Amino acid sequence: LEKEKVMDFETFKKKRNEYVDWMTANGFNEGDCEKNGEFKTLYTFGDHYDFFIDIGANNGIFIDRINAAQLTKEEFSPKFVLAFEPNPNLKEVLEQKIVHGELVQSALSNKKDKATFNIYSSDDTTSSLFDRTDMMPHFTSNVTQIDVNLDRLDSYLPLIERESSKGVFIKIDAEGVELPILEGACEIYEKLPVIFLMFEYSEAWSIGNHTLKEVFYLLDKSEFKIFRVGPLGLEYLRFYTPDMEGPDYCNYFAVKGLELDNFLNNEQIRSATHNNTDYYLFP
Repeated sequence: LEKEKVMDFETFKKKRNEYVDWMTANGFNEGDCEKNGEFKTLYTFGDHYDFFIDIGANNGIFIDRINAAQLTKEEFSPKFVLAFEPNPNLKEVLEQKIVHGELVQSALSNKKDKATFNIYSSDDTTSSLFDRTDMMPHFTSNVTQIDVNLDRLDSYLPLIERESSKGVFIKIDAEGVELPILEGACEIYEKLPVIFLMFEYSEAWSIGNHTLKEVFYLLDKSEFKIFRVGPLGLEYLRFYTPDMEGPDYCNYFAVKGLELDNFLNNEQIRSATHNNTDYYLFP
């Protein structure tokens, strides 16, 4: 009998790299905004919004991209930036970056209240209203807790309506609190004609027992179309399916008031769960 072949290390690496490429192509587990489609999404719709809301602004990497576009006089240049970041350690750097706009140090949710905000010194990007029980104890043991005000994004609707004449782009990266933030913006969904939402989904959602199903149902009621952000474009998700509630990090994008078919190429691609899927390619 022929001796069974044992996988060599080069074959092993090749298979691992192929798996990583497959995950990246489907929009999963790539945190680099330059590679995963987040910045491309920001630019692609630049002609259709003039008000940018950065929820979970952190150290301002999205604001950096907006400022860079304004310096080079690109057409993409929102005239107003409204940033939310409760971490006081990031206040100075964000205020320096916001050219025309406002920094709010409240946290957002679905109600007005008081709350405890957890700042993890090991990594500012993981700070959250949640106690990050999904992280290792050696990572979370050095935590600073501060009291913060909770507000609803709807409270800022008068400011948005005053400063915006096109549409609004809302980016949410709140380490597991994305669902309550989206629930606190229902008046905005009703009043504004053109809205873009881009929000992160991660293992942190499990801490609050939040699900994508709740988000899909919420946005469907407000007539949004929902997409998964990928490296080359946006994959239209006609339906919610339970397999979406996996452990993999990814970004979702929702649109109201604009048909993507009017200005993006739409290609049909195969999907493992939905047969043919509409994939809108970035320019």
